[in-house]
Amino acid sequence: MTPTLHKSYFISIAFDYDYTLRPALRNPDFEDRDELFRAFARFTAHLHENGVLHNDYSQGNILIKKEQDHYTFSIVDINRMEFRPLSRQERYKNFSRLWANRDVLEIIAKEYAKIAGYDAQEAIDEICAFDLKHKKFKQ
Repeated sequence: MTPTLHKSYFISIAFDYDYTLRPALRNPDFEDRDELFRAFARFTAHLHENGVLHNDYSQGNILIKKEQDHYTFSIVDINRMEFRPLSRQERYKNFSRLWANRDVLEIIAKEYAKIAGYDAQEAIDEICAFDLKHKKFKQ
């Protein structure tokens, strides 16, 4: 019998994070909130450009470390990830589990569109539509 280490293994790195995305989404007075969301949009665009799709991209699965004026993100629950080229619709839909307010989604969508080279209004409309559809499904 072959030891399982030769077939499957898991490597992890400890990440000393400050908070998840949850407090920033829930608190409109969160420090540097808008910049945090723009940085998050850039991080997500980078993931998507590299063919990374997290199928549970939710508040508690996104860890954040703030160092001066820079944010570092890490993702947990990675057993729900896919690695392949992503359509524009899949990219937009990936934000639907954040359970964010429209103002937050607009900040994220505008920055994401800028980085990805998409139309900002289309990104806002599509991301908000996927968000609303997910919320209705959950409710």
